[in-house]
Amino acid sequence: MHKILSTAGIVMGAPIGISTSFILEVVGAIGAVWGGSQTLGLRNDANEEIYRTAAMVVGGVALVYHVTKHMQRHRNYPNSSGFFQNFVAAVNNPYGAIYSQFKPTSEHELEHTVIV
Repeated sequence: MHKILSTAGIVMGAPIGISTSFILEVVGAIGAVWGGSQTLGLRNDANEEIYRTAAMVVGGVALVYHVTKHMQRHRNYPNSSGFFQNFVAAVNNPYGAIYSQFKPTSEHELEHTVIV
């Protein structure tokens, strides 16, 4: 029962952590280009597609940065055992929480695991 509650904390917390960091980092970068160009008066009807493309390129770069940044953090995930501790840890480090559920537990599994 204890393991089920511990896993439930991760299952509930990881989507919150992923969605909030994704919205802030990736969608925020897209919105910064789009909204900044509007605020500064750079974007108008004639060049709207150029700024849309620029916003999407910046969003693509932000997405790559977002994924690589969070995948580097997953190795430092704390091994908690309670629901609340895992929920909070999963919100703060969702990729680490997900990784902790699948990381190898024995030497045999470790030998056959590829970590990117």
